[in-house]
Amino acid sequence: MQVAEKAQITERNYQRIEQGGQEPKIKTALLIAQALNTPVEFLFGTAISNKNEKSKDTLILTGSKKNNNPNKGA
Repeated sequence: MQVAEKAQITERNYQRIEQGGQEPKIKTALLIAQALNTPVEFLFGTAISNKNEKSKDTLILTGSKKNNNPNKGA
């Protein structure tokens, strides 16, 4: 509820994003990142190993098993 309020989005919208039922629009992702005082890239767990490899984006606000966070378990 506090993050949604700080990000100026509805609590329900934030819940959908957090639960993985909805991907946030860019503006919403920026507002959430600002509310959490973190870079927006952190929310998506973007990892690029080299220029020829596509980025692997996964929203880490969710408890999704798709999380590609390289720091997981560290």
